[in-house]
Amino acid sequence: MPPAIAFVDAACAKLVSSAAGLNDNPDNSALRQEMVEATKSILTGTRSVLEVYDDSEVRHIVRSCDGATESLNAIIAASEPQDIIRHLQPACQRILAVSQLAERRVAEIVDPWLKEDLATSKALVSNVSTRLVAVLKMAALNPTDPSAKESKDSTLQRLVHGVEEIRRIVQIEPPPHNEDLLLGDHSRHRGNFVEKLVDLNRATLNGSKSDIQTAHTALNEACEPILAAAAASLARPAVDADAQHRHTMVNKSQEDFLAAKQRLDLAVNQAAQFAGDDSLEAVAARTEVLEASRSIDAAYLSLATNVAGADLDEALRLVESLITADPASGTETLLNKLGNAARAGNKEDVEKYLAKVQEDLAVLEAAAEAAAAAAPDAERARAIRQAAAELTQAYPELAAAARALAANPGNALAAEYFQQVSGSWDNSARRLRDAMLDASSPEAMVAFHRAMAASHLDDFREACRTQDPGRLMAASVAISARVQDALTVAKAEMEHSTDPEYRQRLQVCIDDTIASLAGLQEAAKGAFLAPNDPAAMAKLDAAVARIDDTLGELHATIARQHGTGAEAGAFAGATDVDPEAWKGIEDSLSTMARLAEEAAAEEAARLEAEEARKAEEARKEAEARAAAAAAAAEEEARKEAERLLREAEERAKAAEAARAAAAKARAEKEEAERAAAAAKAEAEAAALAALAEAGEVVIVDAPAPQLLNAAEAAANPVRANAMRLKVEASKWDSAGNNLVQLAESLSEQMAQLENLARSGARRELIDLAKKIAKDANSFEALARPIAKDCTDRRLSRDLDTSADRIPTVSTQLRVLATVRAANPGTAEGDEDYQMLVQCALSLMDGVRATLNGAQSASIRSSNPATALPWRRRVYRGGDNDDGALPVMALAAEVAKM
Repeated sequence: MPPAIAFVDAACAKLVSSAAGLNDNPDNSALRQEMVEATKSILTGTRSVLEVYDDSEVRHIVRSCDGATESLNAIIAASEPQDIIRHLQPACQRILAVSQLAERRVAEIVDPWLKEDLATSKALVSNVSTRLVAVLKMAALNPTDPSAKESKDSTLQRLVHGVEEIRRIVQIEPPPHNEDLLLGDHSRHRGNFVEKLVDLNRATLNGSKSDIQTAHTALNEACEPILAAAAASLARPAVDADAQHRHTMVNKSQEDFLAAKQRLDLAVNQAAQFAGDDSLEAVAARTEVLEASRSIDAAYLSLATNVAGADLDEALRLVESLITADPASGTETLLNKLGNAARAGNKEDVEKYLAKVQEDLAVLEAAAEAAAAAAPDAERARAIRQAAAELTQAYPELAAAARALAANPGNALAAEYFQQVSGSWDNSARRLRDAMLDASSPEAMVAFHRAMAASHLDDFREACRTQDPGRLMAASVAISARVQDALTVAKAEMEHSTDPEYRQRLQVCIDDTIASLAGLQEAAKGAFLAPNDPAAMAKLDAAVARIDDTLGELHATIARQHGTGAEAGAFAGATDVDPEAWKGIEDSLSTMARLAEEAAAEEAARLEAEEARKAEEARKEAEARAAAAAAAAEEEARKEAERLLREAEERAKAAEAARAAAAKARAEKEEAERAAAAAKAEAEAAALAALAEAGEVVIVDAPAPQLLNAAEAAANPVRANAMRLKVEASKWDSAGNNLVQLAESLSEQMAQLENLARSGARRELIDLAKKIAKDANSFEALARPIAKDCTDRRLSRDLDTSADRIPTVSTQLRVLATVRAANPGTAEGDEDYQMLVQCALSLMDGVRATLNGAQSASIRSSNPATALPWRRRVYRGGDNDDGALPVMALAAEVAKM
């Protein structure tokens, strides 16, 4: 008989004997004590029996795991099909035994974490073992196929890993219960920060300088984890616009936190100088510490919220790309692409997608670890880490299955094996996604998506203003995605809530948000077509604000339901400073301030009396001195007046002589200036003649074209802009320069366009618009070769950008002219007339910018054949107010060309 059972039997016999003795002699204390000892021995022995039985069960599982591992390793080492088949049956039997023993052990384990770990490992073994026969059959039928061997080895390795995990887990002793271990990393760090922040404020109230410095050091150490988390979040690469916006949010919160910390550091150092002092200055320094503490507390929450939101958002987006999407959804994820390439037998694409999966897994591991740190408790953090580890471990088998299918695209076994492996992979990825969603608070995620949408809304508005269709499309897709993310959270809240009023409020918020998104798209159309129209831009601003408002109302609704307040959005599990702690510190500061004010008032009264006494003595002494000084001052004043009179006479004589000398100097200076002006005029005339003779400039004996005055420009905006274009073109000689000729022609046609639009001449207006469109397209075509041959990339890009606008705007002008011609009787303030005017102005701006860009690009041209001649015109009639350069400056500019 085993010793433990024998020990229990002996204790039972002893208990029966002592009970019989007590029945005959109830007052016998020795028998009573013997009965107690026997009972204790029964309990001890029973525990020993249970421990022996438990150890026996563990040893049984360990032996089964060792046998299964041995059989699996034998199959891995086998190279011949008959050897694989020979080892297969015992391996399957042993794996089945391990699964059954593990399942029974799961029911017996009390510790929830060990129970979950064992259940997960058991599920892994059961899941992978279902495809063992298929992968071994594929390897046996294709013994020379390396992909089939890789599939066999990866599946067997996963089974070995699962069996070894079961073996490891059943031998672990349950860990001791510790409340601190149940908190998430961010929550634990937040609690420590709050505790150290309150300790610092208490130290500044009554502590010594050393106490304050010690508490300050402890708080600085408590700040390190959140700064490290922010640095880790910013260190991950920003591979797309979303990631860049996440970095911007985290970086801004980090800057705010460091600024608040700097303020607190300065306040604490000041308060430390007043340690033990009860003056008003000391109270003010301690009050500043309190205010700075509140500021850094809010900044900490904001930084932690953005770090947690950014990490979780990045992890969720990565894991979504690693889940096979339903083909009916129209979405193609990375796993869809991998499966399609494998089924098509495209090995090159399979390797490319597998490399991308492995790259994303590496980033996902870091993001998932950061998301786990932000979880509200250790249980959910552990679930995230386990799911991420399971996904990473599943990669080799996924890669092997994809390669096997790519090598044998028509093989049913390979297709079935890949289907099973990818299905298992999808389940693991979904578990990771669900674990991360479970670790987030709905109000925090809505707040995060709202902030991300706001950053994209700025890009959206700027794209409308600059008429950038590519940027507009990217911003629109990003905004829609963020709004849909927020709505997904709201819909999940509706599904899980049993409160009908809350569900109704959520539905109203969802409907408002969807309507605001539609309103944004409508407003964007008008703003994109007329970026200079204040009404269209105001409508766009209102639509942008409406999107943010509806998301804000959705966030407030969820936050109020969860009792976190409309301004909330902090990460789940955040710990706030106890209001009673702040109140106690404020009360102490108020008491100190009152006592300091009373002491200061008493001291001020004493000082005031002392000052009054000294002032009276000083007054009497001053009166005596004033009387003595008055007589002396009178005599001194008389002497001083005489001296000043003599000096004034001498200065008058000197001034007369200086005036004569100055008059002579002015005459000489005027003579020299006249000579210099004559010499300059001769030099400029000679330089201009030399430039004209060299063919670098063209002298025009006529006044330069002049801009319209302000009144005329306001009444005739198109003609005013046409005149600006003509003034710009008139700087250059048109001979041999088709760009200048077309620019001058377009300026004249634009001036006619405004008159025709007002007069109602339909046919002439349409014909002129067509002529303008044709000339504008010719102008754009002439500018393209110049941009292409320019050696300066910036000048080439700028010329291309300005030329790009011309075809689109000229086409719009032709269409708008047709519309105006169809409504000739409408007023000038009507929309079609204003749109025609705006389009004409935009076209002339584009032509003017292209003309200037072509001139600059021609200087850097690598092809003389496309470089046009640019000769300056110099006007010698009237006032040259057209911006023409002075002759000497013109010569310098020509030398550079």
